[in-house]
Amino acid sequence: MINILSIWPWVRLIIVNVFILGCIRCDINWNENNSALACDFLGDDLSDVRIESELCRGQCAQTSGCTHYTWTIYSDGTCWMKSGPVSKSDAIYTNDTSMVCGIMDNAPESGIQWNANNSASACYFRGNDMSNVLIASDLCAGQCAQTSGCTHFVWSTYMGGTCWMKSGVVSKSDAIHTGDTNMVCGLVIASSTGAVAEATTPSGNCCKPGCNEANELDNQTTADVGVIPIHDDLQQQNLTRDQLQQLFSRVSSELVAESTDDQDFFKRKATIKVPKTNKVIQTPFPPPRSDRQEDFDISIEQLKQLAKNSAGLLIIEKHSPSEKEIDYALSTITLTFNQSMIAISSLDEQINPEDLGISLIPKPEGQWRWIDTKTVQFEAKHRLPYSTKYTLRVNKEHCVSTFGGKLDDEFVFEFSTKTLQVLEFLPTGRVTTLKPKCFLLFNQKIDINDIFKHICVVRDDGHQIQTEKLELFDEEAVKSEFKSFINRNEENRQQYIAFTFKEDLFKATKYTIQVPKDCPSAEGPLKTTLEWSDDFTTYKRLQITDWFPNINDSYQQTAIPGQSWTITFNNSLDHSTIKKSIFKIEPEVSDLGIEHRKYNSREILIHNNSQPNTVYTLFIQSGILKDIFGQTLEQDPSSQSIQFHVDDFNSPLSGVLQGESGIAQK
Repeated sequence: MINILSIWPWVRLIIVNVFILGCIRCDINWNENNSALACDFLGDDLSDVRIESELCRGQCAQTSGCTHYTWTIYSDGTCWMKSGPVSKSDAIYTNDTSMVCGIMDNAPESGIQWNANNSASACYFRGNDMSNVLIASDLCAGQCAQTSGCTHFVWSTYMGGTCWMKSGVVSKSDAIHTGDTNMVCGLVIASSTGAVAEATTPSGNCCKPGCNEANELDNQTTADVGVIPIHDDLQQQNLTRDQLQQLFSRVSSELVAESTDDQDFFKRKATIKVPKTNKVIQTPFPPPRSDRQEDFDISIEQLKQLAKNSAGLLIIEKHSPSEKEIDYALSTITLTFNQSMIAISSLDEQINPEDLGISLIPKPEGQWRWIDTKTVQFEAKHRLPYSTKYTLRVNKEHCVSTFGGKLDDEFVFEFSTKTLQVLEFLPTGRVTTLKPKCFLLFNQKIDINDIFKHICVVRDDGHQIQTEKLELFDEEAVKSEFKSFINRNEENRQQYIAFTFKEDLFKATKYTIQVPKDCPSAEGPLKTTLEWSDDFTTYKRLQITDWFPNINDSYQQTAIPGQSWTITFNNSLDHSTIKKSIFKIEPEVSDLGIEHRKYNSREILIHNNSQPNTVYTLFIQSGILKDIFGQTLEQDPSSQSIQFHVDDFNSPLSGVLQGESGIAQK
């Protein structure tokens, strides 16, 4: 007969591929700043600006009403600021690692509303299914609590009401909003700790080598039996007798019979006898002195003397830190010797390591303590102050081990903590006001007045703005204006400076903020060794930058009859100032429509019923059309006229497209 054990691996492979999850998903990996790569938020656009990806979050923080954002490579880098309630579950995975999306710290939550029992409606959790049972929705949480290993659950109306019990660590952020108010999901309180099981990494993470091959194998096997989806992330099927027979036939055809497959039923020759209890021998402990054997007779004092004679040279085996330049927060200094420096019985006593010639200069607030008999550690109360050079010294005359070992030479190690650096700067890119608010966040405490004297503001023509023309913000104004940067880390108090300009800056001008070398810190005497700088640009006067069709454009010289024309401006337009009456076209064109769309606020569409082989000239009335900065479009006599060349085409494109903001009627 065929050995069923040799068939079982093939049977298990089929069963797993039929009933296991048929979908492998890569989750969005969020960092501590609530931002991630390869993700996007749909809709809710507020405004957009052309800046680098790492500056998009700061731009959103500066924009009123911005709660989340997306950055793409559109137009060499565009930050799309968005508004409204949002959560991480609203983000969609794009598979484009050049994209960045993020949520601001003060963004209102959306979607799933959790009650006091850690359950909610219209939600579910992916994967990690344990078992399921047909019960009412209000009994599902209790059923999960009674099931060993169940940490969360989902209830759906499948089969009249099914409770899907799930295992593994999970958090509320892993729940997905479904919009189906009949569904219920929830977390179960762990009985041993009384705490909700929280997840530290996304559940169902399948982004690992070999995952694609497994997915392909699942798809091939499940395709043969026609999987019927009964749950969003679970695939299952009740196979018919013919389908099962087909699967087992496929398995059998792959097997090769072996000689060991055909065996008689195994039967043990004889029953093994029960082992007997051993004999117990009673003996005293400790044994009598007469039974002890002593190979030598030596006193404790003689043993100590032998240890001192063999101690050898005292050596510092390792010390921490070992780097000369420390670029991280350092709170402990450690020295380890090769010999015991104190007796074991002295660990709990107040033995001052400084009495052994061990010192740290300058000594910050903190204390020395012995970790073991060979290792001593200095623990700072907070951390070692930055911008400071320290000397760790061990005096060879005073440093003696318990065995009498001494250092061959004095130990001296010097290291420095990091100097002053700028961590954050605002604004960046193009600013929307001629009196921008500048904010600099440093990596350590500063004296605002000292830093203010060193800061330089330089115009692109080389002119330096004097400090007298700058105005410092008071503490309350800074906390209100730059709240998201200040509250991100409670330790950054006294680490920032904010100022603005007393007079309007020039338009269309680049301004550079500089922190020069030799800038002081409030924590230590070391000064900056490198210059830091960043810049921003003020907006330009409102003007037309391009139009379509344009005879001077080698790719878009002409349009076909009835095709819409476009005008592109350098600044976003004020929609309320766009009137149909200020646009005049010669020769006159019928069915004229002017459209301004929200998602591209710098562009105007001109719908028309243009005729073939005709050149149309556009005139815009001066002093009426404005941008979002309040600037009006003025006629420039030196600029070339805006003309649209329409060629001959037998099938003209006609019709008017209704935009988000509508078509101007007047």
